[in-house]
Amino acid sequence: MYAQKILIFSLLFLAACEFSVKRSPKLKNYKVETIFLGKVPCPDCDYIETIIEFKKKQRYLVSRRYIGKENYIQFEDDGHYNWIADGTIVHLVDFDGPSYYKVEVDRLYQLNDDLSFHSGQQAYEYVFYKNLKAYNIF
Repeated sequence: MYAQKILIFSLLFLAACEFSVKRSPKLKNYKVETIFLGKVPCPDCDYIETIIEFKKKQRYLVSRRYIGKENYIQFEDDGHYNWIADGTIVHLVDFDGPSYYKVEVDRLYQLNDDLSFHSGQQAYEYVFYKNLKAYNIF
């Protein structure tokens, strides 16, 4: 009987862990596994086409293509992300680029390193849109 209780408790614990990995701790009914698309400013090219894909087990894939560079230089990075702050901000661990993003239901905002939003006339250029509302960039 004791072994059955431990088994049931273990299975419930594992199921809870799997649930917390797939969903934002703050955005209760929001499934994080999705793709966001955007075009961000580039100091030495026209712009950077970017796809940020959040996957299972708190993994990410970022694809960037530098438009206006010869041969359209493209990079892909993958790794793990963590939820920080109030549970609506993700940190792309070991990412070679901007690594903090504010998650909303249909948008993703690239943040500064101090977790502040971009400001000024180009602030809107640091917004990524969920794949259903975004334009096709790749």
